[in-house]
Amino acid sequence: MTAPLDTNRLGRRLRRLRGQEPVGVFADRVGMSGTFLHDLETGRRLPSDEVLADLASRLGIDVGELILLAYLDRSPLLGRYLAERGVQEARGTTD
Repeated sequence: MTAPLDTNRLGRRLRRLRGQEPVGVFADRVGMSGTFLHDLETGRRLPSDEVLADLASRLGIDVGELILLAYLDRSPLLGRYLAERGVQEARGTTD
């Protein structure tokens, strides 16, 4: 039996990074609109690699992590392939 596909890894990671900080405050801090951040967190939009690189730089985190999560969200097949091979991020367990 195949596990359900997880298609909002990036959004969950951004919410964890934001913590208790209000969306608008966090969005201002990372240089984006609150609406755009909300759309990322809810999975309504997926950013370009350039936006992810800028966001990672502003947050002081590895750009590879955000790009991997976004690509897994864009490609459920890739997520399933990596999950079957034991890659933790493909299962949505990145903290």
